[in-house]
Amino acid sequence: MALKQIEPPALEPVSLDEAKLYLRVDTAAEDDTISLLIAAARGLFERETGLILLRQSWQFTLDCWPKRSADSYRRVYLPLRPTLALTSVVVSVGGEAVGVPDTDYRLDADASPPRLTEAVAGLWPKPDVPAAGITIDFDAGFGDAVEVVPAPLRLVVLKLVAEAYENRGVVEPGASLTPGVIDLLVPFREARL
Repeated sequence: MALKQIEPPALEPVSLDEAKLYLRVDTAAEDDTISLLIAAARGLFERETGLILLRQSWQFTLDCWPKRSADSYRRVYLPLRPTLALTSVVVSVGGEAVGVPDTDYRLDADASPPRLTEAVAGLWPKPDVPAAGITIDFDAGFGDAVEVVPAPLRLVVLKLVAEAYENRGVVEPGASLTPGVIDLLVPFREARL
């Protein structure tokens, strides 16, 4: 399995002006640094939680379909949430990329994690290559506008920016996230059973 970003978000969930206000910075001298910290904070949040804040396009590659569940259907669980749309499902068959028609699967975008299920058991073609035989392109995120990102998530990004801004230049061997940052991310991580 591989996950690759195809298109990044068009904007960040927190603007430079919002971050500067939160940091109490009133000069333009560090605008580039703060902009970099915003992008890094968003990326860190998304990597640690699997939650994508603003629309991004992704490609999920599988070697083969998962085994059938007890009800005889195959299900593919997408690694990012929320899922906005499924762009394509392509399988390598006979040396060609064969698109799976959207009538052959159902997307349950509201499930956690989002999942793709066969419309009819046994309908999906089997890839005939040993690796990366299936590609699923999808869009993830809460939407296209900053206003659709829940306020608590935007606040977490601001707090991550503030912590990075306050602790910049402090790099120790083996350093990782501080307990305060870990505490901010915990409520948004997906529960595993």
